Amino acid sequence: MTRRAAGFLLLCATLSLLSGALAPPGRAQGTAISTTLDPSIRSAGMAGASNAVYWGRDPNDWANPALLGYASGARYEWGRTRLVPSLPGGNIPFTTRRMVLGANGLGLASAGKPVIGDNGLKLDTGELQGTDINGNPIGPVDTFEKITSWGAGGSFSTLLESLSEIAGAKPPLATRYVDLAFGMSRNQVRVNYGGPAAAGETSTSDIGLLLGFTPLGRHRPGTPRTGLPLDLDLSYGFSIKNYNKASMAFGGGAAPWPLHRTRRNGIALHAAMDVPGSLRESISGAVPWLAESFDPLVSIGVAVDIERNTFTGADSARVAAAYDIQRFGFEVALANLVTARLGYLRDKDGHIENVTYGFGGGLQVGRMGGARYDWASIPQAKDEGLPRVTRRGVSVFIDLLAIVDTARH
Repeated sequence: MTRRAAGFLLLCATLSLLSGALAPPGRAQGTAISTTLDPSIRSAGMAGASNAVYWGRDPNDWANPALLGYASGARYEWGRTRLVPSLPGGNIPFTTRRMVLGANGLGLASAGKPVIGDNGLKLDTGELQGTDINGNPIGPVDTFEKITSWGAGGSFSTLLESLSEIAGAKPPLATRYVDLAFGMSRNQVRVNYGGPAAAGETSTSDIGLLLGFTPLGRHRPGTPRTGLPLDLDLSYGFSIKNYNKASMAFGGGAAPWPLHRTRRNGIALHAAMDVPGSLRESISGAVPWLAESFDPLVSIGVAVDIERNTFTGADSARVAAAYDIQRFGFEVALANLVTARLGYLRDKDGHIENVTYGFGGGLQVGRMGGARYDWASIPQAKDEGLPRVTRRGVSVFIDLLAIVDTARH
């Protein structure tokens, strides 16, 4: 094995420790491990169980692009995670910068160009001795994995209700009880593991759908409620990350390396109680929208994701090395101010069977805008003797349509 190849494999082995399910020696790994790192800090606190979680201001469209159909207003997300903090001098940061725009059942997402520059998602593995295409030293090289992406999604029921409202017609009754959403995203992945021979680029595509059922009838925010101040939702989500089976070619004539392909099924149950009418009146006073800042008063959700990971190369041995992960999550939120999360991650092949936990705190101004800080703690492979990883992030949102609607009333 050449020195160049040995160095490349050593770095890839190190990167294999950085995935959400930290891998022990012997489990096959694809390249571009950053494509398996979920940028959602909220999701991390729930062990990553988010494929069918469509409530709240920040559904995890990275896991399931169909969740973009529930985006409202403009939201900016920033997150930073120091991965494998026990490595010597090991500040290996994974930073995320994403923008989501949505209204009336349609949503768009962007990480990197054209909205946030070049580094949408970046795994910075530091500076290493680089080599040229022939294996000759060329001096220090910044090594990294970068992802820029865009996505789109739509919720049929919300879109149909919005179009009916514009036309002055009554929406179909079914839109109050069932919904179907679709979404897709496209990701440009670039890596550099130490020079021209260890640099590559490829594109992956993700797809997803979500089926929601609301037995008590769906309530649109900002409209008077005629029944009980209670919401109950049951949902099923399905997604495939890297459904186009992309692989990555490097310089020097080496065979393409496979990327991860993740197929995920999720179910979720959510119950929420709005601010009661009498309390709403006393809170609002001369400011009618104030009570909406604390809606829902109590929100509880549980979610389960079953995940199947394979590799997209033609090598049958890699396909045979596929592995499964189960994710179980719980979330409770009080008055839109504080949120507590708990999860359990089961990855037998990755030697992880442990709890995750996290919290969020923020302030919302009616439906018009707000900000939140999220924190989460996740386990690593216990056989590697690695400490838990802390994740933190900030998100802000503003909804111009809600501002206009509030001003009218």
